[in-house]
Amino acid sequence: MLKKVGAAFVLLVAAVLGGAFLIPAKVEVSRSVTIAAAPEAVWPFLEDLRKFNEWQPWLSRDPNVVMEYGDATVGLGATYSWRSEQRNVGVGSMTITELEPMRRVRSHMVFEGQGEADADLTLQADGSSTTVTWTYFGDAGMNPIGRYFNLAMDGMLGGDFETGLRNLQGLLAAAPPPASPAEGSAAVE
Repeated sequence: MLKKVGAAFVLLVAAVLGGAFLIPAKVEVSRSVTIAAAPEAVWPFLEDLRKFNEWQPWLSRDPNVVMEYGDATVGLGATYSWRSEQRNVGVGSMTITELEPMRRVRSHMVFEGQGEADADLTLQADGSSTTVTWTYFGDAGMNPIGRYFNLAMDGMLGGDFETGLRNLQGLLAAAPPPASPAEGSAAVE
């Protein structure tokens, strides 16, 4: 009887591990929002990590989070790290690794004890509005647990992306419109 239970357990473990390799290793989570602002108004909130942290949703979960910015906080190579006792914030770092001005920012994130991932923030002008898309790219590789975890990633990140994009939309709605060149100077007669 004990041998049968042991054999059944081994078969179950083998099926679970083998089944993991039927799940794709790569995962992508994406959300978009249309903002009533030109790309020029939105762009600083994507390429400047200090401004990014004004609207991204995770840091608001822990008022005691410790932030450290690198020498550069804007543009290619900009970096920051965070440390939180809150499990849903954790410890990690983010670096801007690719930049297409007014179009796309790619960041690489390292989550201590949890792995690494990349994310894109892209802009698409649409008349006087801009569609901002936030996309997460993960790769579990040969890790069977990571592959199962990928099945839940959309549910875990999608709502946070939606919250962050709404925060960004609200920030830009509250910001005064940029002054036209004529408004900033006195008329000469």
